[in-house]
Amino acid sequence: MDRVDTEEIGKTAGLVWDYLEENGRSSINALYKNLRVSKRLVDAAIGWLAREGKLSFSHEQRGTYVELLESK
Repeated sequence: MDRVDTEEIGKTAGLVWDYLEENGRSSINALYKNLRVSKRLVDAAIGWLAREGKLSFSHEQRGTYVELLESK
């Protein structure tokens, strides 16, 4: 199994943040498709941002959606 380091996860978290800031609420599948990095890295980056309290999630029939929380 390939090793994923925190630097790669951090860079991908930045990509996720930028994508959501530009495009707004998005499905996780759309992130997989549009970010052009591995699903594993996208998942880790989403987890990183979620742990920092920067994302909100909603679950619908067609999948899971994520969006940035407003800064306070």
